[in-house]
Amino acid sequence: MINCDVEYIHPYGRRFILYTDKEWSKGRIHLTTKDVILEGTQTYRFPLVSIVSVDKKIALPTIKEGRSTLLLEYVDIVQKERIFTLFSGYGACIRSFKKHLLSLLTSNVYITYKIQDKWERGFMRAQDSDIIFVPSNYKFHISKLLKFERRSMSTGFSNVGVIVLKVEEGEDTREIWVVTPPLKRDFFWQLLGIMNEEYIYSQLLSKLTRTERLILLLVNEGATVEEILQKHQITPEEFKDITDKLEELGLIKKIIILRITDKGKGILEHITE
Repeated sequence: MINCDVEYIHPYGRRFILYTDKEWSKGRIHLTTKDVILEGTQTYRFPLVSIVSVDKKIALPTIKEGRSTLLLEYVDIVQKERIFTLFSGYGACIRSFKKHLLSLLTSNVYITYKIQDKWERGFMRAQDSDIIFVPSNYKFHISKLLKFERRSMSTGFSNVGVIVLKVEEGEDTREIWVVTPPLKRDFFWQLLGIMNEEYIYSQLLSKLTRTERLILLLVNEGATVEEILQKHQITPEEFKDITDKLEELGLIKKIIILRITDKGKGILEHITE
């Protein structure tokens, strides 16, 4: 389905023990309908049914410029323990990998959902930029998702957690209540979040010129300032103006510009995270 060149730490942790001093190894990850496959010093398979969390909030090592991380927690059936594996790769590829992974992790999970006043049992699936509820076949584009939040709902015997979606329909707003298995709820929440971020990102990109988009791509791929200046034949001042704009739009999380004199010429260096 999708693959990315990565650096990885395997295992990054076991249960509550983290190996933050381990060195990164180079490899490649592949996503299939059944597994995440890591090809590195050895070949590892992580069955999707064994994955219990994605990007759990734990301590992570510093990564290189323009890269994103993917942290998988899964149950090793042989060793009967939870193990973490950490991946680092170029941002766009890792984001796409994560979206497809979360889509697979949620696509066949039975949920109960309410649209208007009718409760149904079925599935919530992602298809490109659409969210589809089966079997009602109710569908909306992610751009119509105004808000989504966590709430609790009383069943008469106990409270259960739900995800409430507020969807724009013309001049009206429709609420959709989604009840998922507790251990799978974060996967649904993360999928909605990454699809929403992806849409916002695409809208920001539409505001950029071709040169600005290419420079953003090179920055995300870890290119040096000298490489960017030579490739696009722009001045350091033009580069600074473009990176300032990218920072203001939130497309670069953090950028530090340092001016260094080299034979009377200003050279700009940058550090991104």
